[in-house]
Amino acid sequence: IVKGLGLTFGALAIGRIVLDWSRDVLEFQNQWARVNTLFEGTPAQLKGMQRELLSLSGHLGSSTDLAKGLYTTLQQGVAPANAVQFLATATKLAQVTFVETNAAVDLLDNTLDAYGLGADSAAEVSDKLFAIMKFGGGVAAPELAQALTKLVPVSSNLGLTLDEVGAVLSTLAGAGFKMGQATMALTGIFNNLANPSSKLAEKLAELGIHITAATIKNDGLAATLAKIAPVIQGDAELAASLGINNRQLGQILSLTGTQADNLAKRLIEM
Repeated sequence: IVKGLGLTFGALAIGRIVLDWSRDVLEFQNQWARVNTLFEGTPAQLKGMQRELLSLSGHLGSSTDLAKGLYTTLQQGVAPANAVQFLATATKLAQVTFVETNAAVDLLDNTLDAYGLGADSAAEVSDKLFAIMKFGGGVAAPELAQALTKLVPVSSNLGLTLDEVGAVLSTLAGAGFKMGQATMALTGIFNNLANPSSKLAEKLAELGIHITAATIKNDGLAATLAKIAPVIQGDAELAASLGINNRQLGQILSLTGTQADNLAKRLIEM
């Protein structure tokens, strides 16, 4: 009887394994069918992409999850030839930052687009994004994504690099400033560097300080902030004309004061 029960339970266990495997295969096939709707190429190329994707399964997640991520990657416009490698980079970023793969794909792709970079720069940019989160005392990826969405367009127009923006964000976050508040303060400053308010332009002109996109790109963000900090400091009305409050002004001024050394370190480490 015992022997018979053992055989029965063994058969049931095998049955469950087969059933689970069948479900996994079916789910992967369903996800792959979605990938197929976005793929432009020959059947042989599609098959090659599938083999490349499946080689990642296990250490980078299940084949089904990877297929979902690949769909998002292609949906973002990443070229099929680079899509699987891009996904691998984004998945590694997701693993170390504890976010969903799709969120990491969005963050990585949007950052590359904002700086006019291609998929071949994905690994380098991923390392920089992780550095921002690490040096910022564990900034969450969704927080960073929201910050970069607001900051990157105007900062890239000013010629500021991801290293500079990342160094400033991680310095402020590491000093205990909330990412949302820091982002608002920096957005106000960046917008006014791009298009100075009449009051700021007048004050800068009085002091013989000339700031343009060209000088910002040449001098760098830290040096530019050091130029305008004495102009803004102690002038609540001027700060208000920049669209920032006293607390946010304190954050900005800390980058040229108490946090200046930390900012310099972050710029080197980025």
